[in-house]
Amino acid sequence: MTALLERLEEQKIDSALTPKKSDSYFFHVTAQMFDQMIETGVIDHESRVELLDGNLVEIEEMKPEHIDKMDVLNQRLVLQFHSKARISCQNSIDLPLDGRPLPDFALVHKDRPRGRYTLPEDVYLLIEVADTSLQKDRDWKTMIYARDGIKEYWILNLKNNSLEVYRDPEEARYTTSFTLKVGQLATCLAFPNDPIDWFSGLEDTIVLTG
Repeated sequence: MTALLERLEEQKIDSALTPKKSDSYFFHVTAQMFDQMIETGVIDHESRVELLDGNLVEIEEMKPEHIDKMDVLNQRLVLQFHSKARISCQNSIDLPLDGRPLPDFALVHKDRPRGRYTLPEDVYLLIEVADTSLQKDRDWKTMIYARDGIKEYWILNLKNNSLEVYRDPEEARYTTSFTLKVGQLATCLAFPNDPIDWFSGLEDTIVLTG
């Protein structure tokens, strides 16, 4: 993160948009500033960073097992929902309070206007695949997604081989949540007749924990 901030200074971003350092040593970055960082190359495809409530948050490097699960789930979602939704993989969502998260998967309305970021009202479902990022995905992102109106959010928990389902957002929390184990199909609220086999093909790469 230090290197990223150094590049920000080197690029001489518009002073009106330059993040101000607070007493707690964090910078508040607006969505406008974040977009300018991308446009000027301060944030590039190697930076692996997302914006959460004005905070620049580094995305952990994926382990091979994580990549395998992403590949399998991506293929499954595309095959099952290509005629019903757009499948977006690690692309920005535009949230109202200076948020540009990069969820692993988003099922998005097919008629979402092009030429702009995906908005909460465009989203049927967000999915995060989590191992080292589990605490952030479960605590911080759950609060943000519920507060900003994401109707349904799933976490594929690689630490205990389960799927956490969050629904019915109310203020900054989901009022309905439950956990599915391997063998239990998952159903998205938007597509109740299309159960998702989220676990088959993943078992060979699952790392069992004690």
